[in-house]
Amino acid sequence: MYLKITFLSIDEKGVRLPIQYNYYVQSMIYKLLDEKMANFLHERGFELRKRQFKMFCFSQLIGNYKILKETKEIVFTDQIDLYISSPMMEFLTQLSNSLLLNDYVVLSDEKLIVKSVEIKKESVKGNKVMVRVLSPVTVYSTLYRPEGGKYTCYYAPKDKEFTKLISENMIKKYIAYYKKEPSNKEFNIKPIGKNRLHVLSYKGTLVKGYSGRFILEGGQSLIELALSSGLGSKNSQGFCYIKLMD
Repeated sequence: MYLKITFLSIDEKGVRLPIQYNYYVQSMIYKLLDEKMANFLHERGFELRKRQFKMFCFSQLIGNYKILKETKEIVFTDQIDLYISSPMMEFLTQLSNSLLLNDYVVLSDEKLIVKSVEIKKESVKGNKVMVRVLSPVTVYSTLYRPEGGKYTCYYAPKDKEFTKLISENMIKKYIAYYKKEPSNKEFNIKPIGKNRLHVLSYKGTLVKGYSGRFILEGGQSLIELALSSGLGSKNSQGFCYIKLMD
């Protein structure tokens, strides 16, 4: 399930945001939830051993924009679309109700008018789908240097670890959320054409991810969960949002 939200600027100046705006979108989402839901997702989420999964994901902001390099800002000059997905119906319901009941929402320091909110479900037929990325897919491992200390190793779609880690991640998410193993554990991802590298910053930490198109193949329940919870890592920080291609 997912929400498609369309925002409008409160005036003709457009919407001016920091280029690295993911944290502000995430903060807005938490503020739209009731205290119990927000605290549960922020502090715990769905746990599996030492891992925690928030089970929601959001896209990049979509609309016409211009970049102000001097101030490191992005200005949206028209309406803005935002997609938020989750397998949790209560989560999406709370968001949609809050959005529709308020005259405006605050994103960073900007007031946005909510033009429309749509709640939709993407239907998966069969075990193979084509998707496009609406926020970069990030896949990484935390490794240790021989001399001591940790570092983050990011993987590209051409790397074998990319598919392996995404598959393992999806199975863990499924078990954490549904409290059982999927009946079909097969899950593969293949890039279509070229993938573009993005280097973003989240709260001062650099994150590498890739956009483009992919084929997902495997168990239908895992594909459906990937569409609603996101692929890969850092989903609740605005990474790995995918959408079925028309």
